[in-house]
Amino acid sequence: MASKSQSVVEALKTTLETTQTGIVYEPELVQPILYWPDETAIPVGVDTLYLISVGEESGRQKQSCDVTERLDVAILGLRRYTSASEDPFKEDPARIFVATDISKDIKIKLEADPKLGAVALDALDGVQSVKYDYYLPKWVIAEVRTSVLFRRDKDTR
Repeated sequence: MASKSQSVVEALKTTLETTQTGIVYEPELVQPILYWPDETAIPVGVDTLYLISVGEESGRQKQSCDVTERLDVAILGLRRYTSASEDPFKEDPARIFVATDISKDIKIKLEADPKLGAVALDALDGVQSVKYDYYLPKWVIAEVRTSVLFRRDKDTR
């Protein structure tokens, strides 16, 4: 039997796979992972992908029969990048513009279904942050961090 946090990750994956209007770079692959892989693990032929990694999980008993929990999640959005130059002053388009599009795409998907198909109370609970300082040759990377709030029966996983 899957735990509620596993169900949350699966629902998050489904939400991120769902096509939305206004998205610049739709992911071809969305994959939950335990740790960030190196670039050799990225499938050949995939131009845009999201990797979902979970962090801290904390809970508190809110009522006598259920527990409200918070699951910290990092979503790494990767986009294959080609430019005539690796020189940051001659890039076209500039990496930062691609990175901000990726982070906005992820946020649009989360905002479209913050309850993750009724599995979560709120996929945008807590402070969201975006990190752009990852570097992989031939890739643009943006990491979006959020917390997913969900409720489970106190007697279940």
